[in-house]
Amino acid sequence: VRNLLIQAATTTANITGIMIGDPSGTGESGGPFLVEGNVIPRTGSSGFGVVVSGDTMTVRRNRIGSAGAPTAVGIRVEAPGGGVVVERNIVDGGNNTSSFSGIDVGGSDDVTVQRNTVRNFVGTAAPQDAFGIGIAESTNVQVLRNVIANNDTGVVVNDNATLGETANTVVINLNNITSTVTGATGVLFSPDSGATAPLDATNNWWGAASGPSDDDTDT
Repeated sequence: VRNLLIQAATTTANITGIMIGDPSGTGESGGPFLVEGNVIPRTGSSGFGVVVSGDTMTVRRNRIGSAGAPTAVGIRVEAPGGGVVVERNIVDGGNNTSSFSGIDVGGSDDVTVQRNTVRNFVGTAAPQDAFGIGIAESTNVQVLRNVIANNDTGVVVNDNATLGETANTVVINLNNITSTVTGATGVLFSPDSGATAPLDATNNWWGAASGPSDDDTDT
């Protein structure tokens, strides 16, 4: 699926720009698939730019969202069998209160999210209700060399369901995670209650030479 311009019919419409997989949610499609070079300026307040439910898939060099336009979710990955690469995309929440998530990985294995620009997901007035990159209950996920800018929360890792620890196989390295949003958070981690290993979020740039602080404001 390459080099398409996908536009909503009206400024209030909600769309899914590209979906590859099983829309019933009962299975997934095996690749290889390539989603490349598409432009989706807006999806609407509850819409999705690209949804992939399948294995051996590359999503790259797409541009999703734009200034002032609502884009609820830019790219959603659901790939239990793995082999998905999301790279060199520009995903823009447009500083819109309906924009929730730039790149969202859920229930997946073996996913690489690298060299993307994910910005301007600010959500509503409530703090930390929108994020640039989200990972939930997924294994072997690498978040590498992305520019994650001006979001409520840069990266969210949610590992607190009853499926067992998965975040010990997640790495968040070599990213530029900064924000001008008041009260913004770089990484928000909800660990499994029986977690035995820390989340690896080392060697990122946090916008200051002093590095990040935890939620008690000490380094």
